[in-house]
Amino acid sequence: MNPYAIGEILFGLDYLAAKGQAPSAEKQTTAEIWSYIHPLIQKSSKKLFEDGHFANAAEDAFIEINARVKNLFSIVNPGSKVPDGDTAMTTVFSTNNPLIEFCDRSTETGYNKQKGYMQMLAGAMSALRNPKAHSNSEILSAEEAYRRLTTASMLMYAIDDALKYSKIKE
Repeated sequence: MNPYAIGEILFGLDYLAAKGQAPSAEKQTTAEIWSYIHPLIQKSSKKLFEDGHFANAAEDAFIEINARVKNLFSIVNPGSKVPDGDTAMTTVFSTNNPLIEFCDRSTETGYNKQKGYMQMLAGAMSALRNPKAHSNSEILSAEEAYRRLTTASMLMYAIDDALKYSKIKE
């Protein structure tokens, strides 16, 4: 299991538990939570979240992932038409011919890891980014937005790991 995901879950639970405490304790807990969110997700979403724009904060986190993967596609495959959304994820992180690998795919475990992250990234584009992008639906709670931000953060850290493994520089 990804240690980032475990940390995010634990700090998320601390955040939710701290909601009933004094504002100074809640601010400290909030600062701790943000320290575990990927820097690119913080940059795209932190101010929106803190200003109460929960739907936009969550949407922007997944837009940031999409933009990053599209940029990586251009780096690895210059001059080619850049795919978008779930197509970008399945192209860049393909199980059969990936442009970027998460790990050694020659083992069943490695193949499954590549496939799982590819599917999570593609699913995130469809299930978590697109609904807000294509309708006026709103995330009504900070908790739901936070869950989406931690998911985006975990995926962004996974991309960091894949770049290290594949020896690709942004």
